[in-house]
Amino acid sequence: MMTTEQNKPIKKGNNNNNQGNETNFVMTQVVNVSGTRFEMIDETWQKIKQNVPHEFHGQLYDSGKEVYVERHAAAFQCILYYNQGGELHLPNGLCPSTFQREIDFWGVKTTSLAKCCFAKYMSYLDDQNTLQVYINNFLP
Repeated sequence: MMTTEQNKPIKKGNNNNNQGNETNFVMTQVVNVSGTRFEMIDETWQKIKQNVPHEFHGQLYDSGKEVYVERHAAAFQCILYYNQGGELHLPNGLCPSTFQREIDFWGVKTTSLAKCCFAKYMSYLDDQNTLQVYINNFLP
């Protein structure tokens, strides 16, 4: 099996069902998001990377050992979980505006938000609209 310093093979499942000496391996990828390292199956990383809009690809720095990107780590954790087959949730304590910028960067649609968080996000948008009306009508 050919490996690089960037990806490393890990054993997949248990080895009891394999015939002969064949072993199932999967490649992993380390993604460093502003100092927080996430290790995932390479297939998951390729899925995430494929969704990143082309204009942002220059912000993904591949050192040969890991991919580095300066983004919000808590938001990325939610995006990673979503791409691993989970639901997309707004992290507690993260401004919905910041989260919106993060999902835009990672190419995730707002409509992917879980119902519980979609309501919270829509409430944020309503608040922003109300604030804009206040600014336009009551501030000099």
